Amino acid sequence: MKTRFNQIAAITLFSLFFLVGNVNAIETDLGTLNLENNEETLGIEDWMLNDNIWDYKATFTIETETDESLELEAWMTSRKVWKPKRPIHTNPELDGKLAIEKWMIDENIWNK
Repeated sequence: MKTRFNQIAAITLFSLFFLVGNVNAIETDLGTLNLENNEETLGIEDWMLNDNIWDYKATFTIETETDESLELEAWMTSRKVWKPKRPIHTNPELDGKLAIEKWMIDENIWNK
């Protein structure tokens, strides 16, 4: 699956480069490459120095919200509610020992 995804991604990128490489851009308009600075000089305006605009404490107040305190209720600790339908064995001797099986190291399974 990973190999197939990589192949699709590679074909898509190759196609994209092929299409972009075939763009016919022979002429360029040198009139748009004017390197002179045509901007007006910047100046300081009144609002830039106004303390009321830049007083962030007056406009934004940071409040810490707290959740209501949690309480332990009777149903949370009731054995009737949480009793499993079948017993859970926690004895590791009943589970058996872990072993490496043939399919875990088979090259044909992992290199498809």
